[in-house]
Amino acid sequence: MTPGPDRMRCLELGCGVGRRPSGWLMTDLDPTDDQVHLDVTEPFPIESESFDYVYSQHMIEHLPFESGRFMVRECFRVLKPGGTMRIVTPSIDFLFRLFSSRESTLVDRYIKWVTKEFAPNAPRPLASIVFNNFVRARGHQFIYDRATLQLILEEAGFSDIRERQIGQSDQAKLRDLETIDRLPDGFLELESMILEATRPPAGL
Repeated sequence: MTPGPDRMRCLELGCGVGRRPSGWLMTDLDPTDDQVHLDVTEPFPIESESFDYVYSQHMIEHLPFESGRFMVRECFRVLKPGGTMRIVTPSIDFLFRLFSSRESTLVDRYIKWVTKEFAPNAPRPLASIVFNNFVRARGHQFIYDRATLQLILEEAGFSDIRERQIGQSDQAKLRDLETIDRLPDGFLELESMILEATRPPAGL
């Protein structure tokens, strides 16, 4: 894989049908015409220290745990020293909140929507139905909490690991990347955990 110089700085994994401005190398297991095939469970066919940024949105949870660890190690390898990875994934904490935060209008709306969309034969909207659908019926393999995701980032060599909000980053290239219109208003924020992690600069 030898992307041109204008596409070397930013790498996105598991793009789906998303699009980015110039400067992004967009990859997917089943790529569209403007994307490149990449299986993140195999060694990336990319030179080490090639990219300034790596981005992944709601993809690592579709991998078994060991494959997720491997992907993170490969992301570290292809990042330049000082480069940043931004990873967005559902948080297992949000699933627990479905049972403890029923006073939340957003949570109630989410439970009703998921039941209607994915479990229309359920007797009524229930947190237990939403929980089981999320972990069993949507292709998910491993749902992370922050401690576990931070652990695999740290063991890969990342440092300065920080939690972010949807669309927000200290790095301009990593702002407003999340496709918030893929779900009803507020749902992506409810589901998601976002961590940014840095490959330490050379010599540190």
